[in-house]
Order: sequence, then C-alpha cells, then structure tokens
Amino acid sequence: MLAPLSELDVAEPELVSLGLDSAQRWGQILGDDARGDLFDTRGSLLVAHRPEWPMLTQLMRRIADAGVQDRAEAVGVDQIATLEPWMASRLRRGIFVPGEGVVHPERLLPALRTRAEAAGVVVHDGVHVDRVAPGRLQIGSQAREADMVVDCRGLGARPDLPLRGVRGEYVVVRPGSVRPARPIRLMHPRYPLYIVPRPDGTLYVGATQLESEHDGPVHVRSALELLSALYSLDPRFADAEIERSGVGLRPALADNLPRLEVGAGLLRINGLFRHGFLLAPRLCAWAALVVEGRSLPPAAEPFVRPLSSCDPHHRAMPIEEG
Repeated sequence: MLAPLSELDVAEPELVSLGLDSAQRWGQILGDDARGDLFDTRGSLLVAHRPEWPMLTQLMRRIADAGVQDRAEAVGVDQIATLEPWMASRLRRGIFVPGEGVVHPERLLPALRTRAEAAGVVVHDGVHVDRVAPGRLQIGSQAREADMVVDCRGLGARPDLPLRGVRGEYVVVRPGSVRPARPIRLMHPRYPLYIVPRPDGTLYVGATQLESEHDGPVHVRSALELLSALYSLDPRFADAEIERSGVGLRPALADNLPRLEVGAGLLRINGLFRHGFLLAPRLCAWAALVVEGRSLPPAAEPFVRPLSSCDPHHRAMPIEEG
C-alpha cells in the first residue's frame, strides 16, 4: 500500500513525509509504462458505515495535524457514486486521497529482480545467513568478507535487534460482478478492512493485525471478520470465490518505526512493520548514501542509531547540519 495518509489511522505521524516521498519515488523507479501492471496510483477511498462516521472525522483531524489536509478530501454520496458507482447506495460518507496507490508484489518483485540482475547484482536463493558482523557474513561454515554488509533480514535479524513479529492475515477473492477501481478502506474499530484490486481481476482483502508470532494458517475468526466486513460493503460479494488465504509476520520494533543502525562495515535496516513497500524507496536512498560514505540528510536523524553491536571504535555515519 502506497497510502501514507490513509495509514494515519494506525501509523505514526513521523512517517507521513517519508511515505509521501517514497510513493513518488516508486513512480520514478518503475516508470509510467509499468503503471497498472506493477503499481497504480488512482487514489484511496476510505469509507465507514454510519455508526463509524466519527472515525472518519478523527482521521481527517489526524491528517490536518500532520499538515497535509490539502491532500485529502471529505466526500459524500455523490462523490462516492462517481468514484465507485457500485458502492454509493450503501456508503454515504468517506475520504478520498488522490495520488495514493498500491504496488502489486507478485509482479513487482520478479521485475525488480530482473532489473537488479541486469545491473550486475548476483542473487543467491535459499541461503541462510547464520551471523552478520561488520564487513563479514557467516553462512554455515563459510565466512564472506565485504566492504559493507547491508542487513535487511526482517525477523531473521534477531537477536541483533529487539524485534517482534506482528501477524497479518489476508484473503484473495475473485469478486464476480463487483469491480472496485481503486483501493477501498472500511473504517471500523474491530474489523478494519482494505480491499485492493489486482491486475488479474482478483481482490486482495486484508489485513488483520495481531500481536502474535504464530505463522500458521488463517484463523476462522480472522476469516469471518475479513469476509463479513467485505460483505457489509456490498451483498454481491457473497458470490465472490475465495482463491487463497495467507499469513505474514511483520518485523516491528517497540515504537513501530523503522530504524537504520549505521557503523563502519555494517548497515542494518529493519522495523518497517506494515509499511515495507511504502517506505522502501526512501530508505534505499539513505542506504545508498551510507554505502557511498556520504552524510545522511537531517530527515533521517529520527530513524538512525549508532550500530549497537559494532565495535565502539567504529565510526557512525554523520548527519548533515541544517
């Protein structure tokens, strides 16, 4: 999800500027010819049933507090009917955020790998890294040396980082006659929902957020919540076909904010929580500065820490003044 304003219902305000910058960078990275296939930016529509209308008001307040109120618009039944005609008879109040969008991971990741390999990157599949240290990787009994190691292992970076896994569950359905044109979010205190139309005609329906590291199949309770919330948007979703369901664990730190740990020979990037695709371009740009030995911009300062497990004589990356 490339939706920094929509995520303000659960995200920290510090991430808004990073998310806006990253969302723009995805377009620059992928190019207009990939629009619709690898990513889409037709905006996000957030809606709520009448009892949850105060949640829309609260989100608009958070958007205003973040200083980006000009990027979102409160909409009524007429605007909803224009944006999503199938929805207008049931949902009468919402928020539209132009320019927000999504990436399609099933197509995006292979495309990025192809580009990386064309640029000379060597990819090793199925490799388990046992230990990461400044300038050194331990893979089984083999040690590999490097000028700079960039550690992006997610939960695999424990115990070097105090990470926890946050469980997220989703369902993919083929919707039949109901065809949303853009990502839709349903605001609800217990059953928040987003649905994302995919290029293959399916809908990605997600996602729960559970403080659990259990990575087993989707629970019945979660499936009921997701599918009931989907049905509440339009009864015709009862005829949608369930194609698959899945579970993932989001790597998160205590504050749910990303962190870069920087030292000579080692850079750790982790804690992206539920904002991995959203923040990746901005964090990769900072990683490139570290690898090149250049100073990081002031905007990076809240997210940068000296490398906690590195030798105290190793020098941390400087931050630009001003």
